[in-house]
Amino acid sequence: MKDYTPFKENGKVEAAAPEPYPPLEVEGPNPQYARLLGIDMAGGRGEMTSITQYLYHSWTLPDFDNAAPTLRQIAQVEMHHLDMLGVLIEKLGGNPKYQAVQNRPALWTGGMVTYNRTPAMAIRDNMALEQSAIDTYRKQLLVIRDAHVAAVIRRINETKPDFVWVGLGAPKQERWMAAHENRVQALMLGVGAAFDYEAGNIRRAPAWMQRCNLEWLYRLMQDPKRLFKRYFVTNTKFLWWSWRH
Repeated sequence: MKDYTPFKENGKVEAAAPEPYPPLEVEGPNPQYARLLGIDMAGGRGEMTSITQYLYHSWTLPDFDNAAPTLRQIAQVEMHHLDMLGVLIEKLGGNPKYQAVQNRPALWTGGMVTYNRTPAMAIRDNMALEQSAIDTYRKQLLVIRDAHVAAVIRRINETKPDFVWVGLGAPKQERWMAAHENRVQALMLGVGAAFDYEAGNIRRAPAWMQRCNLEWLYRLMQDPKRLFKRYFVTNTKFLWWSWRH
């Protein structure tokens, strides 16, 4: 096989950790390992899904604080991972098709991507996708005994923050982000109660209230002491200031 040249744009893989990737070598053919890497490559929570989901969100989310370019850079890193997995699968004697073999063979499709267009839901989906990939790689490291393949998996699984999700509530999170501007080398996003929703600490409003844009009212009923001032005093001042300016 010809020498491996990683996927790069303008000669550089953006948004990746600075440490070099291990050489793409294997100790010998191993169809079992190839099938495991096929899940990483084209499973429902694999690199193909990550690439397309990050790109979709870069096209559709509001472009706050340079979010779209950052999302595209992360997609580029995932493309690099996909490229390496495909090379390893072929070297292990497998066929690097966009197909994962779990309970049964299944070709990758766009139906594996989540298409939420609101920032909070997109954040939740991307966090869940990354955590699922991390968990899968960690489980595979318990099984794969090929030192070369394991080294690549560990390198892919290393985490360097591209995003810092700040869930302190308004206005505390905005003040914290302003105070740490240029000190945190990542894109900071204020996500309010997104973590509480994801953890199940706060219940979402019924679907009909979400459709009618009344989720704020449901939250007010859940926590009136804390939210009354925000909704009826702070927000009113903001609307008045916006109208005057």
